[in-house]
Amino acid sequence: MSRPLTAALLLAATLAACGPKDWRQARQAGTSASYHTFAVAHPGEPRGAIAARRAASLGWSEAQAANTSEGYWSFARQYPSSEHALEARGLAESTGWAEASAEGTIGAYASFVQRFPESAHVPEAEAQVEALSYAQAKAEGTLASWGQYLQRYPNGPHAQEAWTERERMAWENAVEADRRHAYVKFLEQYPDGPHAEQARSWLGETYVTRLQPVVALIETHAPEPGHAAIIAQARQEVADGLLKDVAPMFAIEPVKTYDGTRGMPHPHQMFGKQAGTGVLVVEIYEKPGEKYEPAAQGYEISAVLRLYAPNTGDAVWVREVTVQTPEKVVGQDATALHRATMDALGDRLRALATELSVQRPEALR
Repeated sequence: MSRPLTAALLLAATLAACGPKDWRQARQAGTSASYHTFAVAHPGEPRGAIAARRAASLGWSEAQAANTSEGYWSFARQYPSSEHALEARGLAESTGWAEASAEGTIGAYASFVQRFPESAHVPEAEAQVEALSYAQAKAEGTLASWGQYLQRYPNGPHAQEAWTERERMAWENAVEADRRHAYVKFLEQYPDGPHAEQARSWLGETYVTRLQPVVALIETHAPEPGHAAIIAQARQEVADGLLKDVAPMFAIEPVKTYDGTRGMPHPHQMFGKQAGTGVLVVEIYEKPGEKYEPAAQGYEISAVLRLYAPNTGDAVWVREVTVQTPEKVVGQDATALHRATMDALGDRLRALATELSVQRPEALR
């Protein structure tokens, strides 16, 4: 058999092995994608090579027809060896810049920079992203929006304005909150801001040198005629315990009492405001506790301590303690059980003396 005939037979066999059905489907579709799929499935085969060339040719025509950055970019990535690959990359950049400029959004310019980091348009794109980020922050006018701008452009051309706006809004939030923790948080964030001294001054006024103690019965299961005795017992525990322990740190006014079982006005309404004086309200809540043999009833007593400074309506210091009637009590009558429970409450209140003592101005130094 002659060599030309042998070569012809080999070529025919190879083409037949390529899969006529697949080849027909690729030709019928007639798209770059169909030929590319065939070429990938039949690498190194004659029809595979033909399909690869047709895929590249059609792909270039499709990219030109679409005339989009994505189209050119996809072509250049899919056919890096094509004679049009270099031109496609250039067109991807130029059309990409035109598209980003036409869209004019942060996302469009940021995507352009990410895709074409070496482009001559990158400086302008980055400037546009900064300008749009500033415009967005200013339009929204929130702590979050200005914060996002500063996070991205800590040294940007509008950084000082962004910082000033955030400081102003944070100050307004602290003033509106009218609470110690809000001012503390503000100073942690802006210790050298234009409102820092005002914040420190406000905080200073929440620390006091004089206490006006008030013992108020808020809740009890005892009938009203017995309220006065309960208040008197609580007053004694507060005066002989907690107040005695903090007396070296504060000037202490005589203890006032109040039956608040039917409601209680704000301490500032009842006792007024005086610079340097804090109203220390000890709210008493009591309810039945465990039963004692043969027929006695124990107690559960809670005390909520609230310290009100003269410059804010919210308590600047709040603590709560709860006690039950002790297991061992001398005597089993109601009076003995109540007395033992009040004694236990007094001990718990005395344990708060150290915490209360730091509510003086010296604590800020």
